[in-house]
Amino acid sequence: MHGAFVGVARDALAISDPEKTLASYRSSRSTIRKFCGRCGSPISWDRRGYENIYVCLGLLDGSAGPAKIKNIHTKSKGAYYEIG
Repeated sequence: MHGAFVGVARDALAISDPEKTLASYRSSRSTIRKFCGRCGSPISWDRRGYENIYVCLGLLDGSAGPAKIKNIHTKSKGAYYEIG
């Protein structure tokens, strides 16, 4: 599974009417994931102690900033996926 996220400073992130659209669950002791309460699409993840909230890039209009910075969890990647 691939995921493209961008880190957004907590004080710079604004979500319109979050009580009507967002749902959340704790995926670990330190991480909360948010998703659309209507369709289930992932929205973000937030880990205690991190400066940023990580938002799914597919939700943003326009450029999300720099190109890919790094790959993580590459030891468990599928044999069909080549990292160049």
